[in-house]
Amino acid sequence: SSPQPERQRPRWGYFTGGPDIAEEVQTVQDAIGAVPDFLTTFVGWHGEGQIPEAVIETARAHKQTVIVFWEVYTPGVFPSEDSAFSCNEILSGRYDEYLEQFAQTAGRAGVPILLIPFPEPNGKWTPQCVVTNGNTAESFRSAFKHTASFFDNLPNVRVGLAMNSNSVPDPVTAPENAISEYVLGSGAEFVGIDGFNFGPPQAPWLSAAAILGPAVAEIEELKIEGIAEKIMVTSFGCALGEARVVWIEEALAYVRTHGAGFDFSYFGENKAGQSDWERDWGILNDPNALKAFRDGVV
Repeated sequence: SSPQPERQRPRWGYFTGGPDIAEEVQTVQDAIGAVPDFLTTFVGWHGEGQIPEAVIETARAHKQTVIVFWEVYTPGVFPSEDSAFSCNEILSGRYDEYLEQFAQTAGRAGVPILLIPFPEPNGKWTPQCVVTNGNTAESFRSAFKHTASFFDNLPNVRVGLAMNSNSVPDPVTAPENAISEYVLGSGAEFVGIDGFNFGPPQAPWLSAAAILGPAVAEIEELKIEGIAEKIMVTSFGCALGEARVVWIEEALAYVRTHGAGFDFSYFGENKAGQSDWERDWGILNDPNALKAFRDGVV
């Protein structure tokens, strides 16, 4: 048989949630011993947010790709009541001027950008979910394509999806909320997966393969040319617990070895106390977990 091509090392990132992005990169570099390939930032449509200039400058200095979670919701408004950001409102042209401005800024940035409008739309905590605000899978795909069209002529920007695959005990199981309903016909240039092991008491302790695997399988089964190469893990994390080190080891083994391997970014922000669900996802101050992560990426 012919020799197999050498497996490429998946690209990786680590998000700390700190206020100073340059300091964040330095902190991660010092802890891991390497500069992350990805730099993650969160930008809100509410208030017509833009990608922070500090993020662009830092990515340019370190030759990084920026992952932008472009969040589309009104702070403090329950998702099912956030009709201002329904799919039909987006399609109405109400936000087109803002989209044009955002696209111009992203194009001028001159750094590679993976842009994720409507993160985790299959989660009922988002106003674009098909079970809220009169949305349908068809109207979501249309809203996504409408938004993505503003970036068609920008070679540095790829527009994709980030689907939820968390270990929550109350998922939306309606057939129209299947990942395939969002992906098929969307024209997404990549399909990300967000998966978190929340652990007890709200959720069972599950391995990364158990959390990410079903979503990966559903996406891989779609009859889309090159779909396997378009999958990445856009955000994942594990709660504190005795088995956390093993979880991280197995998670990194999974993303490195499944198929050709997935690019990935770890969500390491300490969000403990923000709600019953939130956790301290960070591992930079957890020596054993940090070693497991370092061994998996360097």
